[in-house]
This record gives sequence, structure tokens and C-alpha cells, in this order.
Amino acid sequence: MANDINIGKGQQAASANVWMSPNDDTLNIGMSISDSRLRSLGIETDGLERPFVIVPRHGEWKRYDLQYGGTYSNRGSNEIRDSYNLCLNLEREGLSLDEVKAEGLAFGLNVSGSYGSDPATLWLQGYGDNYRP
Repeated sequence: MANDINIGKGQQAASANVWMSPNDDTLNIGMSISDSRLRSLGIETDGLERPFVIVPRHGEWKRYDLQYGGTYSNRGSNEIRDSYNLCLNLEREGLSLDEVKAEGLAFGLNVSGSYGSDPATLWLQGYGDNYRP
């Protein structure tokens, strides 16, 4: 059974962002994750994290998995981070910008230790503290 752990918005282990494209009705979603910082929090991870976002849709919530975008090194700290992203067209997905702005988006991250041990869902925000574009 997986544990739910709230690591919060201010934690450097994983950070998220969301913004609207200036040219169309696309919601751009991103997450950056540092395996070493997750481990420094005492969270077991095999490095195969599975980030996701939950978006409000007609009074319910829909989960979307983020896609791996690559690994990069943070110049200031030489820290290795993985980036993930997703672009959602509001009209095509049946999403309302007003609802997204009102409710915000919830970011999560499924992790586990070696061989699937200690599965957990990490949340990047507390209840009612969702990310808004």
C-alpha cells in the first residue's frame, strides 16, 4: 500500500509550474525532479519516478501523466535534475480555463525504492494550495 507524503511547494526536491501559451489555448505543465534531494528527505527512490498532474474537469478531477523531457545539470549547484512536461489544449481536452484558474492543478509524483519497495505518492502542495496558471 502506498503512502501519501506532502513535500510542499517550497521543497527543492521537486518543483512544478503551469502557464498558458500566449498564442493559443494550451496549458503548459512542467515538473523538475532531483533524485538526490528526494533521497536527502529520507524518501526511497529508484530514480524511476512517475510524475502526474490532476486537472479539474467538469466538477471532477482528471489525471494526466507527464512525459519525460530529459536530464540536465543545474549550473549553480551541479545538481542533476530530470524534467517532465505536458501540453494540454483546453478545448480538445474539454477543460475550462475558468475552472482551472479557480481550482488550480495538483501535482504528484509516484516513487518507490529498489524493486518496487516502499511505494509512495509525493504531493507538491497541501490541500487547497494548488498551482494556478
